[in-house]
Formats: sequence, C-alpha cells, structure tokens
Amino acid sequence: NAPIFLSENQKSKVESMIESLNRKLDGLEVEGLLARFKSLSTQQQIQFLSEAQKLVEVLKEPASI
Repeated sequence: NAPIFLSENQKSKVESMIESLNRKLDGLEVEGLLARFKSLSTQQQIQFLSEAQKLVEVLKEPASI
C-alpha cells in the first residue's frame, strides 16, 4: 500500500507539477478559442471582436472600491 502522506519535498514537486499543468491547460484553452474564432463567419468574427473590445475597455477602467 502507498503511504497516506507526502513528504514536504513531494508536496512541493506535486504543487510545481500542478502549476505547470495549469499553465499548459491555459495555453490550450487560448488555442481552442482561437481555433473556434477562425471557424466563425466574417460577420461573426466582427461581432465577436466588437464585444471583446467592450470587455477590454472595461478592464482598462480603474477599479472602483
């Protein structure tokens, strides 16, 4: 049977692997979005970019607290 705990070194390695995998998944998600965008009609691409630009403008606004 495997031990029910991990050493600190093992925990660190697992956390590092999880971070690396998450970065890879993020990259694949972006690639998937771009592939989907490319499959849209020209009109849909224009509509998407218009909506995306609105979101970019919101992100540029200073955060109000």
